Amino acid sequence: MYTLHIPPTEYEEQPYERMMEVLAAESRDDRPMSGHEYVAHHQIDLEQANEQLKKKGG
Repeated sequence: MYTLHIPPTEYEEQPYERMMEVLAAESRDDRPMSGHEYVAHHQIDLEQANEQLKKKGG
């Protein structure tokens, strides 16, 4: 469990929906990758991938 490091008065002033979003957030390791992160992680050459798609008619 994580601790929220804000004073109670500041917590109470925040919109309820935003605080629930913050408290429900997953750790960075548990979040899905963005498209950019996926491409970088797998070292995909976008130019080469686009050329292959053009050849296949995609």
